[in-house]
Amino acid sequence: MKIKEIFGINLEEKQKELEKKLAEEERQEKLNKLRKKRQTKTEATQSIQEKVMSNINLENYIKLPQHNLYVGKNKILHNLTWQNTWNELEKQGLQMLTIKQFMDFLELLRQGTQGKLIYNSKGNQISGQEIKAIYNEITKKRSLWGAEWLDAYFEQQQDGLYILTQNKKHKEKLENCIEKVCYVELKFNSQGLPTKKSSNQEYKQGKNIHYYYPRGGRVAGFYADYNRDFLDCSRDPKSSSSAPGVRGAKKI
Repeated sequence: MKIKEIFGINLEEKQKELEKKLAEEERQEKLNKLRKKRQTKTEATQSIQEKVMSNINLENYIKLPQHNLYVGKNKILHNLTWQNTWNELEKQGLQMLTIKQFMDFLELLRQGTQGKLIYNSKGNQISGQEIKAIYNEITKKRSLWGAEWLDAYFEQQQDGLYILTQNKKHKEKLENCIEKVCYVELKFNSQGLPTKKSSNQEYKQGKNIHYYYPRGGRVAGFYADYNRDFLDCSRDPKSSSSAPGVRGAKKI
């Protein structure tokens, strides 16, 4: 005969109470281990970020306020494919500019050539002469080819074309934009793609750019040559022959 009660204590209820207590202690132990693991991972990430930032000369970065970014004054990592460029950037704790970020950066520089005060990542004002030199380095016609990768990979799906950013980690459907090769006005959608064809089909610095529209399996880059500068959304991601570099950026 099974004893259900002793000294007025219900043994079944006591057993359930003990099991519940043990289960709660086990749950708390697992939670504590998980918290400790996350804390260790967070501390390791912070340590890496601090190490990266300690190796960055903030004098060489321009503050892009609307995107909370520090943007490199100079290009780095030349002669690499688009994907290899991304891989190297991530090792350095940096990122590639999206088309939108790059276009806003270009507009910031343009305004700087007209007197707007621009600051480096230490909060010090950058001279108008230096801003003009950086702006011209990106946009001015030149005999030597200028090129830099941008963070945009285009993927064709059944319901349309998508733009992948953050090294293909973020995906969204392509917004309405110009779908022909032409000169376009400096008017862009939220993804940085042009929305209006230029009335002038000849290059005018600071007024228009040449444009190659997106295709599936292709990536974006910004280029300048002897005749024009242009946003090309039809570049082969495996190519490195055009000597592209990248303007590394860092979140503030």
